[in-house]
Amino acid sequence: MKVEILVVDDEILQLQLLSKIIQRYRPEFSVTAVNQPKEALKLLRTGRYNALLTDVKMPEMDGIELIRQARTLNLCPFEILILSGFDDFEYARSAIVYDVLDYLLKPIDSTSLQSALMKVEDKLRADYAQLDLQRQHDQMLRSRHATALMKKAMGLPLTAPEHDLARQFGSHVRMLLAQECGSPDTLLSALPPSACAGEWKPGHLLLFMPVTRDAPVHPIGAKRLVIGLPASLDQLPARLAEMEALLDTARRLDVAMLTQAQPDPTLMDAFTRAVLGRDRPELERLAALIHQSMFSGRLSYRQLAHTAEHALDTLIRSGSLQQVYPCREEDLHALLRRSMEACETPQALCAAVADAVAPVHVTAQGDRSFAQSIRIYIDTHYGASCSLNEIAQAFHYSPSHFSRLFSMEFGVTYTRYLAEFRLEKARELLMQTDLSVNEIARRVGIGDTGYLIRQFSRKYQLSPDKYRRRGGK
Repeated sequence: MKVEILVVDDEILQLQLLSKIIQRYRPEFSVTAVNQPKEALKLLRTGRYNALLTDVKMPEMDGIELIRQARTLNLCPFEILILSGFDDFEYARSAIVYDVLDYLLKPIDSTSLQSALMKVEDKLRADYAQLDLQRQHDQMLRSRHATALMKKAMGLPLTAPEHDLARQFGSHVRMLLAQECGSPDTLLSALPPSACAGEWKPGHLLLFMPVTRDAPVHPIGAKRLVIGLPASLDQLPARLAEMEALLDTARRLDVAMLTQAQPDPTLMDAFTRAVLGRDRPELERLAALIHQSMFSGRLSYRQLAHTAEHALDTLIRSGSLQQVYPCREEDLHALLRRSMEACETPQALCAAVADAVAPVHVTAQGDRSFAQSIRIYIDTHYGASCSLNEIAQAFHYSPSHFSRLFSMEFGVTYTRYLAEFRLEKARELLMQTDLSVNEIARRVGIGDTGYLIRQFSRKYQLSPDKYRRRGGK
């Protein structure tokens, strides 16, 4: 225990004398001496000091007023000594009111001051011991509260004492779910003293607090934090599931905190209608509203995914998508499910749903098929980059969705198809022109001549030069 004592006296000589006596007889004390009560008050607001020795008669602010304002700071532990040149009953009564430890009269002698300092040290030692006991008791009570509320939130049966502990939080409780909490104590210290916490599952801290107190406005010591709506004890399991879904949403949105709000079912109703109506413009309009709703804590990514999957299943069962995807119903279910599972953000999911129900094909003729349009595009662009991202963008699909559609239509992946197409074009140029192998590699979009030679030799069992000399035989 360290004693940090603040000495206040407007008489400079008296102040220096007091400081020297304290440092001589109690060198382990940390002494700060000031001659202005207002300056002393500023220092006390730092929370550094646990003892005060002050004169009573001072200009601007007397010692009694300084003590009164110091007590409003709720410093604990904090012991006070009064020094006065007047043996006045009013001062003594004020000392009692403000719980002053000792009242010293001027001129002060070293024996009296030593005795008072010993009282301060003994009292502070007892204060800290009491605080430690209280802290241990509070920690034990918090742990019991957390256990009871955690079991309630997880839907587990509670014992009678645990029911009583849970009810001590009142009729409603606010929960906070923290992920990757580096310092649980720091986060807990930002909450009211009655709050408690426990590890819900590895890496996830679940905190409980009475709803009569405000929730923290920023995440402290946690990578992500979800602040839930107040809930009755019976609502805790359902609210916890919603908060877990919001935590997943926060990860996908890459935000540090989400505060749960009352959901707006009209948005998901509108989304369902747009999917069933295969209304691409409306789906694109709703995507921005959905993103905003997630940021406000009204909607989770899981709710959006569940709504989309249910609406797509309804469309598939009705046969409305058979003209777009000529395949078996179970294969279509699997295709669209994989397409949505590959999405990581709400924007990607909305785009994938729009692609699934209302694909946009870039074609020269209105009646041109999907496969014909793809072949024309590749035939036109194979000599350039022609990457998966580029062709998917040209046909207004997400890359993952385009890749699945292509595989279903052509029976091979897009990468494999493009590689085979380029090798066939290289074979034609070998037979029909006198271009060098380097130039042919450049024209068919294969920048590495060595790679072309290796792939050509593997496919045709001859190097490009030998294949040309033998006339393709």
